[in-house]
Amino acid sequence: MPPIIRVPSINLIHRLGLDNPEEFLITGYTLFENLKSTGSLLPNSKVLEIGSNCGCLARYAYDYLDPRGSYTGLDAHSGMVHWSNENLVTLTNNFSFRAIDFGSKDITLPYPDQSFDLVILNLIKGQSLMGYLHEVHRVLKAGGRCYCNAYLEELNSNQIPVDYLTKKGFTVTDFINGAQSQSQDIINSLWRHDPKGHDHDTIIITKTGQL
Repeated sequence: MPPIIRVPSINLIHRLGLDNPEEFLITGYTLFENLKSTGSLLPNSKVLEIGSNCGCLARYAYDYLDPRGSYTGLDAHSGMVHWSNENLVTLTNNFSFRAIDFGSKDITLPYPDQSFDLVILNLIKGQSLMGYLHEVHRVLKAGGRCYCNAYLEELNSNQIPVDYLTKKGFTVTDFINGAQSQSQDIINSLWRHDPKGHDHDTIIITKTGQL
């Protein structure tokens, strides 16, 4: 029987913009199922999550990843990192969490080239996908995927030219709750609007070329 994982305090849950423990659990499980159903997460995947919060995803991934896989979480909130290390890392030796400052536009990820099969990028307000593409590309293995959750207002003109992603060594693999324009050269702002007012969506991009 798998161990029971504690739920974070209500204060930490509120810091995530969520109302209660049930919503916290549903959010993590939905992300976990989306990653599996799109083929982005496999049992042997080496995963980096940028914006790992209180292990919302990790609590489901720890029993799914096999000994060949690993999970690394980065977050700017030291309290969430501490909670995750105290409650999740003790369950498995292939999980780790680390605090990192996301304040700089030129972020540097503290990992070697081609370290990960999957990067999950949970962008917060004030962050842009564009600012992360170079480093995400660097740490991904060839054929690796980036599963990016971004806020609508953070994208330039609410759209991303697909040829820009191509120049950065990526191709668009899939959309979650979103759409590509009819011209097929722009990722449009047909984004999901949830009741809490979080205008956001997800695209999956695959590393296909060199910079």
